[in-house]
Amino acid sequence: MYVAQLNLLKLPQLLQQICLPTALPGSRLSMANFWVGGHSMKNGLHFDNFDNLLFQLSGSKRALLYPP
Repeated sequence: MYVAQLNLLKLPQLLQQICLPTALPGSRLSMANFWVGGHSMKNGLHFDNFDNLLFQLSGSKRALLYPP
């Protein structure tokens, strides 16, 4: 299963069920994308224009971060 860039701001009922960290107040969000990938999901090198929060439900993920 893979869901790419599902904007949670357009789905307020789903966004209300997510516990956002206090460092990320929902009232200040301009974009809230939700990505879901399976065990074989891989991303190539890319740049995101927005801040990110990575949450791994199970297994492991390796992220290599470079300065902008």
